[in-house]
Amino acid sequence: MRAGEKYARYIEGMKPTAGFIDLAGLAGALNLPTAWVRSEALAGRIPCFRAGRRLWFDVEQVRATLLDRANENANQQVEVFNGR
Repeated sequence: MRAGEKYARYIEGMKPTAGFIDLAGLAGALNLPTAWVRSEALAGRIPCFRAGRRLWFDVEQVRATLLDRANENANQQVEVFNGR
């Protein structure tokens, strides 16, 4: 199992949460450091919106985005492995 596939399986296993959660909630749900989640959000690599100084996330949008990234990375790894 490639790293991208393992990551995709982990993201698929996330429990769906209705509504929006804050930065700490998303970091906890993903089991990732809040600094990583914040940097990804501020760089525009995961969807979020700001309310004042706080970042809020729609879990389903983030889940879909991370799955797309994991699948894209897995496809790139296969292309490199196949010599493309």
